[in-house]
Order: sequence, then structure tokens, then C-alpha cells
Amino acid sequence: MGRQHPLAELELKGYTPPQEFGVRSTGKYFAASLGGVWARSPYLHNGSVRTLQELLTPPAQRAKTFHRGSRRFDPTQMGFTDEGAYLLDTTTPGNANSGHDYGTRLSAAEKAELIEYLKTL
Repeated sequence: MGRQHPLAELELKGYTPPQEFGVRSTGKYFAASLGGVWARSPYLHNGSVRTLQELLTPPAQRAKTFHRGSRRFDPTQMGFTDEGAYLLDTTTPGNANSGHDYGTRLSAAEKAELIEYLKTL
């Protein structure tokens, strides 16, 4: 049998830990394929970047706050609109949107081409 499930140590009446180690409980990030990436806004492991357009922006220039909970998708920016009841503050611990600067140095035309390509997946 593998590692013990993290919840196994909880003492909750009626709780029984799983007998097998879960596929998603690897203790590592889940690396999703690019198929359907256009529909998985917000981005990064913690959902701290609202659109793919913003993900291609240098981290220091990304929005520090945005609203989550919108059901309206912006196909130009490739992400849900800045609407909703929950305000995400990327300056709070665990919500940082820094790092991950891959693609930020592409030209505006190259970024537009990349986004158009990602829409096809």
C-alpha cells in the first residue's frame, strides 16, 4: 500500500480514508494538456491570471486584483470577464501572479498568432 492519505489522520465520525493512493493526490502539480486551454481561465496553478492575453504580459504589469465568478467569456483576451462577486487579490499570500514569464517577450503579432492557435485546440 502507498503513502497514507493526508486526511487519514483526521478524527471525523464516519470518515474512512481511501484504501488506494489517489491519482490526483501525488503531491505535485497536475499538468493539463493544451486541448481546451482557451476555456480554462483563470490561469496558473492558483488561478491568479485572468486571461491568456495577460499571461503573455510581463508579471509586473499584470493586474493585482480582478473579479472572479463571471460566466461571460472574452474570446479576444481568452478569459472570463472581470466581473463576479469574488475579488481576487494577487498580493495576498498564495495568490501571487508573478513568475511564469514565458512568451512575454513575443511581439504583439506573435502573441496574437499564439492566441489564435490556442483557440483551435
